[in-house]
Amino acid sequence: MTRDEAIALHGQAAVSQAAQHALWRAGDLTWLLDEGQLAALAMVSSGRARRYVLAWARRRGKTWFFVAWAFMQALRAPRGWIPYAAPTGKMVADFVVPIATLFANTAPPDLRPEVVGDEIRFHNGAVIPMYGCEDERKADRLRGNSAVAGVIDEGGFIPVLDYVVRSVMLPMTLTTDGVIVLGSTPPTTPAHPFTALKEEAERRGAYMHLDVYSNPRLTPAQIAAYCEECGGPQSATFLREGLALFVTDPEKAIVPEWAQLGADGLQNSKAIVRTVPRPAHFDAYVVGDLGYVDLTVILFGYWHFDLALIVVEAELVLQRSTSAQIQAGVDAIERELWCVEVAGVWRPLPRQITRIIDAPPITRADMASLQEPAVRAAAPPDGPPLDWAPPRKADRAAGVNALRLDVQRRVYAIHPRCRTLISHLQSGVWNERRTDFERSADGGHNDGVAAATYLSRSIDRQANPYPPPTFNRHEQFVPPAVQQSLREQAAGGWAALTPRKR
Repeated sequence: MTRDEAIALHGQAAVSQAAQHALWRAGDLTWLLDEGQLAALAMVSSGRARRYVLAWARRRGKTWFFVAWAFMQALRAPRGWIPYAAPTGKMVADFVVPIATLFANTAPPDLRPEVVGDEIRFHNGAVIPMYGCEDERKADRLRGNSAVAGVIDEGGFIPVLDYVVRSVMLPMTLTTDGVIVLGSTPPTTPAHPFTALKEEAERRGAYMHLDVYSNPRLTPAQIAAYCEECGGPQSATFLREGLALFVTDPEKAIVPEWAQLGADGLQNSKAIVRTVPRPAHFDAYVVGDLGYVDLTVILFGYWHFDLALIVVEAELVLQRSTSAQIQAGVDAIERELWCVEVAGVWRPLPRQITRIIDAPPITRADMASLQEPAVRAAAPPDGPPLDWAPPRKADRAAGVNALRLDVQRRVYAIHPRCRTLISHLQSGVWNERRTDFERSADGGHNDGVAAATYLSRSIDRQANPYPPPTFNRHEQFVPPAVQQSLREQAAGGWAALTPRKR
């Protein structure tokens, strides 16, 4: 019997239901998915990784896909445990359970899953536990002996995401080679752990991005209206929610100017992250923010007098380190960047090196005493002392504002290798009360921003590092322009230099 004959005999509804029941028995729910969701299914079924990350726009069908995928894992794994994590229990109740109920109603009666409390139970003994992960204690409810697969829905809004991934999900899938699928709209700041997981997945070829324009359930008019309601195509809300891009909310950003569009249409960040040829004469600065549980971030830069530019050439990033380890790292970078060896003695290239760090006096004294002999020997006799000085910390808001102005005016040039500084400037946000910096995804406290603030306030922008011209009684200073004119005349013969007699 053909399909048309079956429809004529039994009706469209009965034939569709029979097809759905057959697919349920085969563990195939792909008929529930759109083109983009099918592409995601192909990726997570490829076997190329054990953890996949999806960054999808709002209303793109993340939860729909996750529930369908979890159902297929349950149908194919008798007595399997498939934990489903969400930001809150309310999200589970309001979004996950309704979709799960809708799917279950399409199953044949003998295969129909049941929603019992916080679990979806299947005929073959498989279970999908669903819990909000507002904190670590609540996330622990997802634990089981082993898991054949795992889902983390809207991970960019789970406050303990790293704990859910590494302490809850991964251990349960070690013996089963289970796959974990993690998806979300990008968080309000790229400093969230979801960003690091996304970047890791991207390197492994286990990442997928879908924006609002790929949604087959929305018309162009609906998308245009949504864009306008978000504040326009360049608004942080639309970039994040509609285009699924990782941007910092300017209302929370410490340095919102980092990603602002300039008059030439280039982002400030693209104009700032670059390399600059070092001039022949310069004053160098080593400026840092000391931490132990937080990060220690020390910046190595100089004032480019010719271009009126703060150039950051390198950074030292440490955590839980001693004064000796920090000073040894500083000495090594200074020697590599700014010293040359002449007859076995290290000679500095800068006219002077100013060292500033936010640390207690006893720590600054220890670090100064631990400087390598070669570094101390390289110090110019008429230069400043090698001791570490404290930064200017009075009026913190003014210090941050000075940094913001330097970024806006593109006074900075930061070498691309300074990844921590770039990340903190791009992603750093204030806490809810704007009394302190929020913690960063790398375990720090946006310490790179603090170090850059101290650097902006420490630079002497008026000091001219170029030495004055010197003369003796046997020579006379001839301006370069005159020298060039003489060379051009000499090229035509010395006779050209002799004045004509009138």
